[in-house]
Amino acid sequence: MNNIILIIGKSASVTKKLHLELEEKYDVLSIHIDGLIKDEDFRNYVPDIIFVTDELDEEELNKSFRAVKWNPLLANVPLIMYTVTNKKEFVLNSLTKLCNDFLPSSATIEEKYDFIENYTSKKRILIADDDLITLDIIQMHLKTKYKTSAVSSGQQVLSYLVYHTPDLIILDYGMPRMNGLDTLILIRSKAKFKNIPVIMMTGSSKKNTLVEIMNNNASDYLIKPIQKNELLEAVENLIGKNNI
Repeated sequence: MNNIILIIGKSASVTKKLHLELEEKYDVLSIHIDGLIKDEDFRNYVPDIIFVTDELDEEELNKSFRAVKWNPLLANVPLIMYTVTNKKEFVLNSLTKLCNDFLPSSATIEEKYDFIENYTSKKRILIADDDLITLDIIQMHLKTKYKTSAVSSGQQVLSYLVYHTPDLIILDYGMPRMNGLDTLILIRSKAKFKNIPVIMMTGSSKKNTLVEIMNNNASDYLIKPIQKNELLEAVENLIGKNNI
């Protein structure tokens, strides 16, 4: 599956030009808005990177990005300012508050491809835990080397997999309703996902729990509280350079 690029702007001419430049290499979607992104705009896909044009003023950007950041599937998607004006102060202020980076419209198509590749070439890890503190800690440990997405339930894992195939999944055993084990069993039941490495996190070190996890085809397990060195070692063993 190609990486999904979302372009958000007011001017159809601006978004269409970028759309046409990128569509040969990526799956590109465009939203023309009047200052507000709605949650339903993202129900049918999860983009890998979001471009917004600097046609939007600061109030419009704040409203739009709030909708993105409150959506758990989108919270870690890179937000890039696509600059078509000369509002340098506005761009710098937006980078500080809202965006990860900026890309000038004057960049060549090769430069645009290289820019996108820099954000999308990292291996993708999906993390699922209903404990938001644990999610933040794990993402903090992994975000330098890997691209991470975070969800808080087994159902959200399955929704995510409709649109993306991560290189690794990290599941919490004790999530409510659909726990990590149930989620793992469903993942392994799908031919498309049966070979994705899955690390199970558990607060229990009981032998029967760990045996149950491994008997259901987890690739590895980690016992909470998660230690950074153990996490990085487990991830590296499964999707590091020697496993490409």
